[in-house]
Amino acid sequence: MGIVWDSGAGRTCPRCELAIKDCTCAGKFSSEEGEHIVRLRIEKSGRKGKTVTVITGLPADKVSAIFKALKKRCAAGGALKDTVVEIQGEHRDTIRTELERRSLQVRG
Repeated sequence: MGIVWDSGAGRTCPRCELAIKDCTCAGKFSSEEGEHIVRLRIEKSGRKGKTVTVITGLPADKVSAIFKALKKRCAAGGALKDTVVEIQGEHRDTIRTELERRSLQVRG
Protein backbone atom coordinates (compact mmCIF):
# COMPACT_ATOMS: atom_id res chain seq x y z
CA MET A 1 0.00 0.00 0.00
CA GLY A 2 1.43 3.37 -1.05
CA ILE A 3 1.30 6.78 0.57
CA VAL A 4 -2.25 8.13 0.59
CA TRP A 5 -1.41 11.70 1.61
CA ASP A 6 1.86 13.46 2.29
CA SER A 7 2.23 17.06 3.42
CA GLY A 8 5.99 17.06 2.97
CA ALA A 9 6.04 18.04 -0.73
CA GLY A 10 3.45 20.82 -0.49
CA ARG A 11 2.00 22.08 -3.77
CA THR A 12 2.92 20.18 -6.90
CA CYS A 13 3.31 21.21 -10.51
CA PRO A 14 0.35 20.08 -12.66
CA ARG A 15 2.69 19.26 -15.56
CA CYS A 16 5.57 17.25 -14.06
CA GLU A 17 3.88 16.43 -10.71
CA LEU A 18 6.99 17.35 -8.71
CA ALA A 19 7.06 19.79 -5.80
CA ILE A 20 6.94 23.43 -6.99
CA LYS A 21 10.48 24.07 -5.75
CA ASP A 22 11.78 21.03 -7.68
CA CYS A 23 9.76 21.67 -10.86
CA THR A 24 11.68 20.75 -14.03
CA CYS A 25 9.19 22.09 -16.58
CA ALA A 26 10.43 24.44 -19.31
CA GLY A 27 7.73 26.97 -18.43
CA LYS A 28 7.80 27.34 -14.67
CA PHE A 29 4.62 26.80 -12.69
CA SER A 30 2.17 29.64 -13.00
CA SER A 31 0.04 30.40 -9.96
CA GLU A 32 -2.75 31.39 -12.38
CA GLU A 33 -2.93 27.93 -13.90
CA GLY A 34 -5.64 25.86 -12.26
CA GLU A 35 -6.06 28.36 -9.45
CA HIS A 36 -9.47 29.76 -10.30
CA ILE A 37 -11.55 28.12 -7.62
CA VAL A 38 -14.50 30.39 -7.04
CA ARG A 39 -15.79 30.46 -3.46
CA LEU A 40 -19.37 31.27 -2.47
CA ARG A 41 -20.48 32.26 1.02
CA ILE A 42 -23.47 33.88 2.68
CA GLU A 43 -22.94 36.88 4.98
CA LYS A 44 -25.36 38.60 7.34
CA SER A 45 -23.08 40.20 9.92
CA GLY A 46 -22.70 43.95 9.70
CA ARG A 47 -25.59 44.24 7.24
CA LYS A 48 -28.51 44.77 9.64
CA GLY A 49 -29.76 41.21 9.12
CA LYS A 50 -29.80 41.41 5.32
CA THR A 51 -28.42 38.38 3.47
CA VAL A 52 -25.70 38.84 0.86
CA THR A 53 -24.03 36.19 -1.33
CA VAL A 54 -20.30 36.88 -1.55
CA ILE A 55 -18.25 35.51 -4.44
CA THR A 56 -14.43 35.48 -4.36
CA GLY A 57 -11.74 33.97 -6.58
CA LEU A 58 -13.10 35.10 -9.95
CA PRO A 59 -10.58 35.64 -12.77
CA ALA A 60 -9.54 39.32 -12.62
CA ASP A 61 -9.99 39.91 -16.35
CA LYS A 62 -13.61 38.65 -16.35
CA VAL A 63 -14.93 40.00 -13.03
CA SER A 64 -16.99 42.88 -14.38
CA ALA A 65 -18.64 40.80 -17.12
CA ILE A 66 -19.48 37.99 -14.70
CA PHE A 67 -20.77 40.50 -12.13
CA LYS A 68 -23.13 42.06 -14.65
CA ALA A 69 -24.41 38.63 -15.80
CA LEU A 70 -24.97 37.43 -12.21
CA LYS A 71 -26.95 40.54 -11.26
CA LYS A 72 -29.14 40.06 -14.30
CA ARG A 73 -29.58 36.31 -13.75
CA CYS A 74 -30.46 36.73 -10.05
CA ALA A 75 -32.61 39.84 -10.67
CA ALA A 76 -30.92 41.49 -7.71
CA GLY A 77 -28.64 44.38 -6.91
CA GLY A 78 -25.06 43.99 -5.91
CA ALA A 79 -21.65 45.53 -5.46
CA LEU A 80 -18.23 44.95 -6.99
CA LYS A 81 -15.33 45.66 -4.64
CA ASP A 82 -11.97 44.97 -6.34
CA THR A 83 -12.44 41.30 -7.30
CA VAL A 84 -15.06 40.49 -4.64
CA VAL A 85 -18.65 40.34 -5.88
CA GLU A 86 -21.62 40.82 -3.53
CA ILE A 87 -25.12 39.95 -4.73
CA GLN A 88 -28.08 40.92 -2.53
CA GLY A 89 -30.01 37.91 -1.22
CA GLU A 90 -29.27 34.20 -1.03
CA HIS A 91 -28.64 33.02 -4.58
CA ARG A 92 -26.01 30.29 -4.16
CA ASP A 93 -27.74 27.74 -6.39
CA THR A 94 -28.39 30.19 -9.22
CA ILE A 95 -24.86 31.60 -9.03
CA ARG A 96 -23.28 28.13 -8.87
CA THR A 97 -25.20 27.08 -12.00
CA GLU A 98 -24.14 30.21 -13.91
CA LEU A 99 -20.46 29.92 -12.92
CA GLU A 100 -20.30 26.20 -13.77
CA ARG A 101 -21.84 27.03 -17.14
CA ARG A 102 -18.86 29.35 -17.63
CA SER A 103 -16.46 26.44 -16.84
CA LEU A 104 -15.36 27.73 -13.42
CA GLN A 105 -14.78 25.44 -10.47
CA VAL A 106 -17.10 26.44 -7.59
CA ARG A 107 -16.86 25.64 -3.88
CA GLY A 108 -19.22 26.65 -1.12
